[in-house]
Amino acid sequence: MSKLNPQSVDKAILEQMETAIRDRNFEFVQTTLESYSTVNDRASLILSELSDGNTLLHFACDKDPDIAKLLIGNLDEKDIASQVNTKNLAGQTPLHILAILQQK
Repeated sequence: MSKLNPQSVDKAILEQMETAIRDRNFEFVQTTLESYSTVNDRASLILSELSDGNTLLHFACDKDPDIAKLLIGNLDEKDIASQVNTKNLAGQTPLHILAILQQK
């Protein structure tokens, strides 16, 4: 697998994805992901850091479990364990966030 490059993601696309996740716009997220031709490009978008230190995957786990599943399904199967264990500034992985929400 090629090295991921979340820093190369267009900030406008990142903001649009953040808004779509917040608004639970599954179709927009799906269409945007489909526009990326490689799994590395999709993973770079999914693992891009937002201004609060979370990735899009962290954010989706907090906002919409269905979108979180869609994002996870677009990660590279060979590297999925390391990718879903990406930590935010608070040291939480996306799975930590899902577990916390399940307890509420």
